[in-house]
Amino acid sequence: MILDKVKIVNYRQYRDVEIEFAQDENSNFTIIKGDNGTGKTTLLNALSWCLYGKEIHDYGDDSAMSICNNKTAYLAKNKERIPVSVKIKFIDDGEPIIFERTREYFKDGMDVKPSGYGDKFITTKKENGKVVKEENDQFTLERKIPKEIEDYFFFDGARLSQYFQENSNQKIKDSVYVISQLNLFENLSNNLPKVRSSYIKRQKKIAPELGLAQEKIEYYENKKKEAQETIKESQDLIEQCDEVIDEIENELLNKNAKTTEEDKKEFNRLKKDIKAINNQLDGTSSRKGLREKRRNNILKNYPYILAYEYFNKFLELGEDYKEKGFVPSKFKRNLLEDLLNDGVCICGADLEHD
Repeated sequence: MILDKVKIVNYRQYRDVEIEFAQDENSNFTIIKGDNGTGKTTLLNALSWCLYGKEIHDYGDDSAMSICNNKTAYLAKNKERIPVSVKIKFIDDGEPIIFERTREYFKDGMDVKPSGYGDKFITTKKENGKVVKEENDQFTLERKIPKEIEDYFFFDGARLSQYFQENSNQKIKDSVYVISQLNLFENLSNNLPKVRSSYIKRQKKIAPELGLAQEKIEYYENKKKEAQETIKESQDLIEQCDEVIDEIENELLNKNAKTTEEDKKEFNRLKKDIKAINNQLDGTSSRKGLREKRRNNILKNYPYILAYEYFNKFLELGEDYKEKGFVPSKFKRNLLEDLLNDGVCICGADLEHD
């Protein structure tokens, strides 16, 4: 799409202007520069209004004013109709495409008012060698210059700060899809399996053997696809493993040679210790000696183990009687007889015998 020329009639400060743009194939940009107030913004707005019915810039407090040229409105007679139009001609693959928007106003005393007909948008293009005019041909417009990427065609340096904020990646992607018609391929890719499945069902009714053959083909194609996905996953896993191996090899290369030798010696020493311990544990005589020692310990301590509970009870009773100062009668009599025979009083004094 190459911008060829623009014709503006009664649009704001332009009464009747036609601008032709350079057609140099080696130049992809046309730069318009000028002093403030010379009409750069108005020209940009005229292009945007023609294509999308809206101006890319507003005019602050004057934005609500009529787009009709003031001088033309002043010179017009009362009730006279005033056409406002912008026509843009592009060259697309060597063929012209013209977009034109027209709005009609009329003089009402000292005021200028829009007529009730609204805008008229006409596209002129060639189809099958014939010139065709269509009203409200939004399809062609969206195919050639989608609104979402308007700034890519008419770039305004004064709005650079807003440029990347207003054009999101998703909008740009969607618009590129529309221009390149990639969306048609995407829809075809998504719907093709459904169409194919429906075709096979119909084919089975008409020719059962052929339909079954198609089903087998589809089955093995799906299996092939699954195998390819598995291969891809395996390749990814192999690449990850190769990366880990490379990291380990780099670490080994960077490791100090002296430290590596010491680690090797320590490793060999530990291997010998483990082997000696295993040999000791695995020896038949060692196991036999341990079993014999365990048996003797059990036989030696078995009586104590059996009498433990009774000894423990006896000691508890003895402690209890000791705290209470109680001596069984049998022990009292024996104790007195021993004391008397020894000539000793309970208090500890000696006794004299007659």
